[in-house]
Amino acid sequence: MPDVQTQEDYWNSETGDFWAEEADRLDAILAPFLDLILAPLKGETYGHIADLGCGAGALTLAAAQQQGAGTKLTGLDLSGQMLAVAEQRAAAAGLSMTFVQGDATAAELDPPIDALISRFGIMFFEEPLPAYQKLHAKMAPCGLFSAVCWQEMLKNQWLSLPLQSVLPLLDAPPEKPDPHAPGPFAFADKARVTGILPEAGFKEVAMEPWEGTLTLPGDTLEAASAFMVYMGPVKSLIRERGLDPEKAQTAVAKAIDAACGAAPFKLGAAVWHVTANA
Repeated sequence: MPDVQTQEDYWNSETGDFWAEEADRLDAILAPFLDLILAPLKGETYGHIADLGCGAGALTLAAAQQQGAGTKLTGLDLSGQMLAVAEQRAAAAGLSMTFVQGDATAAELDPPIDALISRFGIMFFEEPLPAYQKLHAKMAPCGLFSAVCWQEMLKNQWLSLPLQSVLPLLDAPPEKPDPHAPGPFAFADKARVTGILPEAGFKEVAMEPWEGTLTLPGDTLEAASAFMVYMGPVKSLIRERGLDPEKAQTAVAKAIDAACGAAPFKLGAAVWHVTANA
């Protein structure tokens, strides 16, 4: 994964366009995690909640609906395209909240954060320890942290199965990535995360596993496989290794069909639910 400046370019490029255009379908895939993240907030009222890596705002809006009008909501993200969708969604729902584009560690947030939440936005810092030290400094005493991050790719069939299905189409296998490089699986190592957060100042750090299935979009095998070819690791291989998109989709469709059969197409997923106090 690129460094911070390159990430800013990356998330404001065609990748940001894709995630903004496909926000509804992507949020439908990831919907099971909204309640998981917000469960620790139930029964309490928080003055200021910040959503780290808020994307198109699904979690931010869910938090606003849970908390009510007395809570200030701030969504933080690098992608201008996704934040535009978030603002449109908030306006359509009649919800008042603030969306800030840029590096979350540099954002000026007032008042201090009473709850920091995130759905897969916590793994992209080039230097996570100083980043979380800065985030911790923005939080109120005893503020709550609740987020989810992916476990290792092999435990996430919905991503690993499409990738593995297209590997035979390559002249040579892709290089094995640095497991700690900023990216979707940078916090898959429980020991790493439970080392970083306490050193950054967080207390009572816990990581509970969640395992289940996610439903791919589309009522047909063609629709589901087409979507999985144009997001995630297969898309990267098409762009970086010149993988033929049609051959890739054929391989992905066969793999999904073998694993799922008829729609709805459900594949395994595994995440960590990370909680802590400031």
